[in-house]
Amino acid sequence: RGLLARFQVLDYLRSFLAQVTADPWRVARLVGAKVVNMWRPTWEKFQFQFPIIHIPFAVTYAILLALGLVGLVLHARATGRLSLLHVVLLYYLAAHALWWAEIRNRVYLMPYFIVFAAYAVQVVASRWPGMRRASAGG
Repeated sequence: RGLLARFQVLDYLRSFLAQVTADPWRVARLVGAKVVNMWRPTWEKFQFQFPIIHIPFAVTYAILLALGLVGLVLHARATGRLSLLHVVLLYYLAAHALWWAEIRNRVYLMPYFIVFAAYAVQVVASRWPGMRRASAGG
């Protein structure tokens, strides 16, 4: 059974590589569509059914996502390396871009984005003129 499973994996890999080499732009479009589908604020049809709810949610989600990405870059620059949090985010994004991307699957990533968004806010606040840092004793 193990040998048969290995041959099946090789067959799947050959089929995948044949499809990628036959039409790489199709694969790129599919990956792009999956990324958009995973990171859009709400389910596609929801935004047209309930715009009064969708607009505020989309705006706050976009701010959180943008701050999270800024924090991700700022943290990588500040430390000069990728942390485990960076690796988790990048792995998850790559895995879902290739296999299965849905809005509900990003729920697991949002706490990481919140951490990096908080880091971005902290960095910006510490650089803001006139802002004083709170001392350890109050």
